[in-house]
Amino acid sequence: MPVFYGLHIFSNSTAVGLKTYRDIACNPLFKNSEPTEKFTKIMNDLFDSCNARAPPLGIRPNDKKYTIISEFLSSMNATDTFASPQTLVSLQVSLSSTLNLVDYLCSTVGYDYALTGKFNQDPLEKFFGLVRSSGGEDCHPTVTSFSHIFRLLSVYFPTSRAIKGNVSVDEDYSIVSTSCLETLKELKIVAKSQKQKADEEFEESILGKLYRNKDFDAGIDVNLQISTDHSYISPPIDRCIVYNFAGFLAYKAKTFTTCESCIATLIESKPTSSYMLLTSLKDFGGLKHPSEALFRLVFEKLEPVLQHTLSS
Repeated sequence: MPVFYGLHIFSNSTAVGLKTYRDIACNPLFKNSEPTEKFTKIMNDLFDSCNARAPPLGIRPNDKKYTIISEFLSSMNATDTFASPQTLVSLQVSLSSTLNLVDYLCSTVGYDYALTGKFNQDPLEKFFGLVRSSGGEDCHPTVTSFSHIFRLLSVYFPTSRAIKGNVSVDEDYSIVSTSCLETLKELKIVAKSQKQKADEEFEESILGKLYRNKDFDAGIDVNLQISTDHSYISPPIDRCIVYNFAGFLAYKAKTFTTCESCIATLIESKPTSSYMLLTSLKDFGGLKHPSEALFRLVFEKLEPVLQHTLSS
């Protein structure tokens, strides 16, 4: 699995999704998923702490992000078999180095903060990724193949500028340059088709695992019957989704009107709706809660579409 997809799996959105399907939708497929949700949140916090790239997100000794990395490092047990010894040691070295660098830069050098997102090998990894993607179907090139591709790339960039430039070149040189460019373009097309195929297979795999058959749907529909006399029963997931979407519409209202009174009628300052659970889980302080009138208007329009989507 590509690292990009792996990072999205261990994200706060995934943790919120697990809790939503377990507690709000009452989906039996997500029963007893609390440990997975907790682990996902821990990994998300670790990735955020190790990926600070802006001054407001900078890390300092003994602050919250520093503590997250330190606690994760101390919780790693060599007796656990979740990874190979090499992977475990590499992760421990990376986290320890991050903490040591933060301490050195802030305590010795005098930095106000450190951007952990800069403590990586992104330029080197991008170069290796470029070489691998230029290899077509050979995404794991040998030393010899790597050397050949590197030489092709070394020829590609200067020759592409020379061919498209305003200077004349020898005919033989032009033929060789054109041949190199065509070879690299063909390899790029092959690599792109392979990536598209891998993306489609990954999406089908995820959708297949999340597919709910009729037996599960029948059991879920029974659990989702809502009684107005018992507010403690979990609300239907479709209404929570519409409530969250309506809040987004209320937030975007400022883009098409400057009337403060109009905007105020779309936003609920003190929300008490039972459908606000999903929005509350995803809120970090900036989400808006829609008014009752806006929610009902949006729900009447979207209910048929959501019912069809959630039941398919």
